Amino acid sequence: MRKLVIVVLVCLSLFTSAKTTSKIEKAPFLSGERLTFRVAFSSALTGNLTAGKASLQVFDKKEIISDHSYFHVVAEGGTVGFVEFFFNIKEKFESYIDEESNLPLIFIRQTRENTYKKNDLVRFNHTELTAKSNKKKTKITADTRDVISAFYLARMQNISKMKENDSFNIPYFFDDTIADFRIVYVGKQKIKTHLGVFNCIVFKPQVITGRVFDQKYPITFWVSDDKNRLPVLIESKLAIGKVRIELMSYNGGEN
Repeated sequence: MRKLVIVVLVCLSLFTSAKTTSKIEKAPFLSGERLTFRVAFSSALTGNLTAGKASLQVFDKKEIISDHSYFHVVAEGGTVGFVEFFFNIKEKFESYIDEESNLPLIFIRQTRENTYKKNDLVRFNHTELTAKSNKKKTKITADTRDVISAFYLARMQNISKMKENDSFNIPYFFDDTIADFRIVYVGKQKIKTHLGVFNCIVFKPQVITGRVFDQKYPITFWVSDDKNRLPVLIESKLAIGKVRIELMSYNGGEN
């Protein structure tokens, strides 16, 4: 289950490849924006049930650090209800993102999964190209971000030049390593959700097969095809069922 949480967060950074995108004029998010999600699980054994909830929030107050202004962003999520008897998961990620460069300064992680616990604080130095965690210092590339800052950078990109089946890799730092995800652009679709009908851009990220995933491209990701770039829906086929993560509410933002 922990692998699924990581993959979903990386999916939120679909458009960070500088080779295939270019910046739009304004960021679609402002201080005070909040997105909430419902996580549902379905299988032959359990049927359909609400498995968890998650949120992404940009705090109203910007943080001033060394004369730079930073957005303070928090992502939280966890299991709820019947699922907690089997998987008791609580995740909280925080990122401080430079308002001008959109690069992360600090990334904070608090993970609880049954008896497993993980606390980490990562400091990014984009001059020395390093990321220093609680355990060690790692060399990074100039475009490396944490999973949260990658998501918000994603919503500042224009992908109009991409063609169906085009793919690209996304570098991100997590668990003291730099990893790349290969992303395939599927095309555009109109979908209906709890919030209504959306025109969406559709992607599929490649994952490592094994205990959690038995296919290379089990996840489909729908993002609103407008200036807001809202993560409307994520569906993932697992070895034991299917997960559906749906945007339930949003407020704040530029558009």
